[in-house]
Amino acid sequence: MKGDKKESFAINDSLLIEVDTVKISIKESMEKEMKTKPTSINSYFSALYKSYHAVKNETRTDLVIRYYRKEKDKNMVNSLKSLGFYIHERPTAPKLKDLYSNTIYYGDSVRREDILITAYQLKSAGMKLQAVEHSQFGDNWKSHSIELGTDITKLKAPELSLGAIKDIIENNPYLKTHL
Repeated sequence: MKGDKKESFAINDSLLIEVDTVKISIKESMEKEMKTKPTSINSYFSALYKSYHAVKNETRTDLVIRYYRKEKDKNMVNSLKSLGFYIHERPTAPKLKDLYSNTIYYGDSVRREDILITAYQLKSAGMKLQAVEHSQFGDNWKSHSIELGTDITKLKAPELSLGAIKDIIENNPYLKTHL
């Protein structure tokens, strides 16, 4: 991101990492928010949203949200732009055009917090999410992407609550937190 600063941290004598200060500001904001509020699911997501909202000035270049456009979704997905996400729209397969998006797929390098804030924003906009899953094709560009689409095998599944989504993401061995 433009204007970001890098900070270096020594992990041990032979490992030095650099961290974007934007990520540090998200962490600090989230920690501050969580200390002042109870840890209910709604307050957790509210704190996460405020953390992202505070640093949304520019479009993110480290993550792509690929969205297979559907009329039934209306403008729900566009709400992600307010958090700085870039949305790469693609036409949907003809057999899926009359359905709604119900699934979030994420790549290997996507941060837990990005998946959680995406789910929160979409559910807040009215999207019925029935699955949040690791992408089967996590290589190349997909490792740095979140895809929004329709899983026809989940159409009769119950809608996931924010608590269920948080549990799915926090218990996933593919993901590491970056906060």
